[in-house]
Amino acid sequence: MQTMINKELELDIINVKVVTNILKRYNKKAINELPDGFDKILITISLHCNVSPEDIVSKSRKRSVVYARDFIYCYLRSRGMSLEKIASHFNRNHTTVLHGIETIKGFIKCKDKIITRDYKLIKESLGEIKILKQKI
Repeated sequence: MQTMINKELELDIINVKVVTNILKRYNKKAINELPDGFDKILITISLHCNVSPEDIVSKSRKRSVVYARDFIYCYLRSRGMSLEKIASHFNRNHTTVLHGIETIKGFIKCKDKIITRDYKLIKESLGEIKILKQKI
């Protein structure tokens, strides 16, 4: 409970302009088309997954960074954004986004403890992530 409060305080302290500058550095043309609240999504998931927002939008292939990025893909897709649109924000192609979503779904279906815990925490912070028909 204490860590959740700390994370919420950190979220309030982080400057949205910093996140925007990070995104501009990696993808100049997609920055104008970001969905409302993207900064909150990016910061919340980076805090839950213990990776920096800059790492999430980078080309990093570290497992922890990839999982954080995959959670963002799932969240944006559950909000109706197309695979192509999501991919454009991260300088990737739609099949990478699809693979990330399927990876998270697979881990949740087989009850992976860490991914399921992160899924639940993110869901509490951001709202329902509708990637599965059944609830966890």
